[in-house]
Amino acid sequence: MRKHNLLFISFSLAASLTACGKTSVVESNIGAETIAESETTAEAENTAKTAAADAELISGTETLGSVSETESVPITAYDDLILRFSLLADDPRSFSLTDTDGSGEMNYLITAIEMEDNYGGKASDMTGYALKDLNYDGIPELAIGTVNEYGAFLTDLFTLVDGKPHMVFGEFGENYARVKNGSFFYDDYHSASEYGKGIYYFNDDGTALVCNEFYFICSLDGDDAYAVVYYNMSGSWDIEDSTESSVSVDDFYAWEPEYDYLPIIPFSAAD
Repeated sequence: MRKHNLLFISFSLAASLTACGKTSVVESNIGAETIAESETTAEAENTAKTAAADAELISGTETLGSVSETESVPITAYDDLILRFSLLADDPRSFSLTDTDGSGEMNYLITAIEMEDNYGGKASDMTGYALKDLNYDGIPELAIGTVNEYGAFLTDLFTLVDGKPHMVFGEFGENYARVKNGSFFYDDYHSASEYGKGIYYFNDDGTALVCNEFYFICSLDGDDAYAVVYYNMSGSWDIEDSTESSVSVDDFYAWEPEYDYLPIIPFSAAD
């Protein structure tokens, strides 16, 4: 099943419970705004950090504070979150989507339930967590998402602020995948007729994501025949804040970057 189909089904389920300053950097087939343009400063810095971190990892010197990234050492500050999401994964239907406890749970539960419905397995086997320093600031992030067999889809991401978990993303509709250049790829529905894709980066302190480029389409009654692809660099779904893009609807749907598959541990294997 293609990822955007799963996300659209997830949006429909949630809707039934509730209610309808950088240059472009992505080297893909998305269109004139993104093809063969130079890297931004943000991506260049990410590339440099990635190269340096890889060199440290090869030499065996990379550490997360005092914890080596190559060791399976639990990050105590995240233990309660890992346990909570493990409980959600074990029996997602026993939790109410409209009465979840804590950040990011509704976003995760929608995905967990739909995955069980569409793949026939257990959410605890198909989803899990990874601990990894994603922006190389010495603080490991906790990522919640699908195991690699089912893609690079992430429903939640946490970092530590003053030693306590802080949600980077995970509210309803905040679904991303990690990209090999260090960015995050947004790919989700905003409503039954609005579908968007975009590139985001960590902000300077690593506590949120900021938009670098965003494309979305609006189609009437689900008909893409007259759909227009709009573009902005703020992540806005407002047509008035956007410009019409030269990207075709077909190229928009085909846009998919090279993902960075995080080492997701299934919740069924969590200690």
